[in-house]
This record gives sequence, C-alpha cells and structure tokens, in this order.
Amino acid sequence: MLKNHLKFAILSIFASFLLSACLTPNITSAIPSDDEIKGPLTTVTTWKGLDNDGNPITYYINSTYIIDHGGDLTIETGAIIKFGPNGLIRVNSMGSLKATGAIFTSYRDPRGKILSVAGNTAPAPGDWKQIHINGGTSTFINCEFSYGGNGGSTLYVDKNGTFGKARIDRCLFSYNDGSPAALTTVHAALHYDNNVDYDAITNSVTNSVFYNNVWPLSIPATFSLDRSNRFGLDDGVKNTYNFVHINSTSIKQNVEWNKQDVPYIYLSSLVLSIHANGKLTIKGGDDANSQAIICFATKGMYIYKGGELDLSGHVKFTNSPISANTMYNGLYCAKDYHYKDPSVSVSTVLLTSNGSFIVENYEPTSTAYTIGNYAAYKREPIKAVNVWETRNW
Repeated sequence: MLKNHLKFAILSIFASFLLSACLTPNITSAIPSDDEIKGPLTTVTTWKGLDNDGNPITYYINSTYIIDHGGDLTIETGAIIKFGPNGLIRVNSMGSLKATGAIFTSYRDPRGKILSVAGNTAPAPGDWKQIHINGGTSTFINCEFSYGGNGGSTLYVDKNGTFGKARIDRCLFSYNDGSPAALTTVHAALHYDNNVDYDAITNSVTNSVFYNNVWPLSIPATFSLDRSNRFGLDDGVKNTYNFVHINSTSIKQNVEWNKQDVPYIYLSSLVLSIHANGKLTIKGGDDANSQAIICFATKGMYIYKGGELDLSGHVKFTNSPISANTMYNGLYCAKDYHYKDPSVSVSTVLLTSNGSFIVENYEPTSTAYTIGNYAAYKREPIKAVNVWETRNW
C-alpha cells in the first residue's frame, strides 16, 4: 500500500511539472555572446531585456529564425538582437512577435556584448537581412532597426496567406540598405506589401523617425498615414531618397494620406486608379508653403465613375524629381462625370477641395480608355484651379 501511495505521489508531481511547463512561458536570459539562437519557435517565450546587474542582454541570430504556429515571442526593453549576414526573423501565420524597447542591429554593432565573429569592422547598411512578418500579428514599440536590408527591406510586412499585420509606434529606422531609385521595386527600411487592404488598427506607422536609410518607407495606396512621423533629423540628416513610396496601383476603399515632411512618390508605369466606392482623402498643409506633395513618374491618377478624391488644405501634384521622365500623364476622371456635386448622384466622380491645389508639370494624353462595358472614350485632364467647381463637359 505504501509503495502504491509513493508511486501515486511521484506521478502527481510529474503531472504537475508537465502542466506547469505547458502554462508557464519560457524565459530566456543571457546568451553566451557567440552562441546563435535557432528556431523554430512554437511556444510562448520571453527574451529578457536586462541581466541581474541591469545590463542589456545580447541575442545573436545568423540564420532564419522562424516564429511558427503557436509561437509567441515577447522581447523586453533593453534587449539587443544582433544579426549576422544570414540573420533573419520570420513570423509565420498564427505566430506573434511583440517587442518593446528592443534594438535590432548588426552583429558588428559595438553596443551590448561584443561578438568575436564581428571582427574590427564598423557596422554598415546591409550587414543583415530582415524581419519578415509573413503572417500573424506583430507589434514594435520604441524599437530600433539599424544596418539591415541585405537583399530586401529591413522590416517587411507581407501579404501572403492571411498576410502579416504590424503596428509600429515610436520606432527608429536608420542606416538601412535599399534599392536604387531607378528600380520600381523599392526596398525601404519599412515596407508594407502592395495590394492589401490594411486596417488602421492592426497596421499603422506612428510617431517614428527615419534617417540615413536608402528608402525610408514604402506603403500601398490603400495604407492610411497620419502626420506623426519624421523623415530626417533636425540637423539635416535625411534619407537618400527622402519620400514615402507608394507601391500599389488601385484604391477601392477609404484611404487617408496626411501631409508629411517629405513628398509621396508614385513610380509605377501603371496609372494610380481610384475605383468605384474608393475614396482618397489627401490632407494638405495650412498654407501654400506647407503643401502635401504627390509626385508621379510616368503615369498620373485616374478616378473611375463612383470614385472620390477629396482634398483639404494645400496640395500639389507634380512630377518625380528622381525619374528620367520629367512629365507624367496628369489627373483624369471619367468623361461626362467631371466636378459633380455630391448631391447629384452616388454614381458620379466626386472631386472636392476646400483649399488651393496645383497640378503642374503634366502632359495630358488623349489615348482611348475603356471601363468595363462602357464605350471607349478619351481621358480628360483635370484643370488646375483653386477650388473644385461643378461643371458638365
């Protein structure tokens, strides 16, 4: 009988241990400086930020570290994640990455523990690959991303599968590599993939600073952006191509672009279209010296019947200063649907403005354009006027 009681007690302790292991997150503390962390991660895990003496803890990654289904990684304030040349974090569908106050940087960065693999070379743009949000939901608050972008964007939010979601707030992006301006595929320090309808709750970029990157930020036309971000430092340090890059070609829902301290730029060879039920609101500056500037390379903007362009404040549409072609096609809307009053019909093209706007350096075209089953007709350029007016053409 005593033997059975002892056996039962041992089994109970073992069962309690297993239950505790399942419910308690893994806590990772100090990692030996040159020991690489490898995945995949499929459990709830926390990487501590500081050791017992209050010093930052360094983590080293030099392969593809996958946060897979069931993986939930929290990185605490103070942690320094150093990446080798092959270093990459990928968050897959149903995975999660939450980082607050963490630094994502090169293995050559002198901050934190010095890695023997770093040698004596100073950190440089492109020292490591990227953080790839391939699915799931991720949040980065008060984080730094430096010296990444080897072959792609440093922080890349993908559209594959259920597509990734990432909320960025009070983050710093600096010294990240990217593609030359001649390429239409832009590798920005922070890149949200194209043609995805992003919601502003789980996908947002706010209160963040970008400087000394090749390209700072690339977003779809469907991504709303507020005025809280900065593209450069007060001392004049900026990015090589200091623009907000627009990487998709159509708008089919409500989107809001607020004035930035840099222009928006559209480099695609396809026209930027506002479709039926789509609305682009552009909020410009308070005066003519503080305009929201929208730059085009070769194509301009087309507003379909049922689409809407709403301008407030001061806005300027102009050509791309970094493209070989100095003229773009201009702004167009469906013929016979120009400048309609909102009360006329929901099927009209709505063009509204409460401030001055400028359409400059454009070259109108007269090529035939077909929408659905409607007959072909010529695209008509919108005239540069101070206030949108109601007219029948």
